[in-house]
Amino acid sequence: MILHNGKEYARVSDILRPFSDYSHIDPNVLQAKCDIGTKVHQAIADLIKGDFPCPGQKGVGYFESYERWNNIIRPKVICSEERYFNEEKMITGQIDALMLLPGDDVPVLVDFKTSANEAETWIMQAHLYGYLVEKTGKAISPRYVFLKLNKYGLAPTVFQYRFCKNILRKCLNAIDMFWNNKK
Repeated sequence: MILHNGKEYARVSDILRPFSDYSHIDPNVLQAKCDIGTKVHQAIADLIKGDFPCPGQKGVGYFESYERWNNIIRPKVICSEERYFNEEKMITGQIDALMLLPGDDVPVLVDFKTSANEAETWIMQAHLYGYLVEKTGKAISPRYVFLKLNKYGLAPTVFQYRFCKNILRKCLNAIDMFWNNKK
């Protein structure tokens, strides 16, 4: 949960928590993996801003994986690490990037992952982030790109999701379920 302008907003990760089960993973391992992901995301944001990126020793390969993709694709970054708020649903989410990719005439939502495997919630995360961005009036592509960065610095695995009304409906129901359970 995030407090913004005196109001409490549910984070996208809060909404998706019931759809993810990490109980089988040692909490210390999970926290260490989260820390790596945070450093890698910050390093990518720093690179985009023209600052000095520092992904940390365990994040170097992931960062190099992003650089490999970036040097081939050469996207035009529209925004990076931007937080969106939606008062109607009282949700918030911080997107990794909106990028203009070759062949697209509107920005594509791009997310960076340091996970070992694709998660079932990625498609829902894409739709929730897309919802947040579109509700601000920004036009974005109905295609979402998730880059599963490689810890050895190899090319990332690219996952592409397309907007689907049924998935969005599931996401909106998940938001309602979250707030109903909060009451």
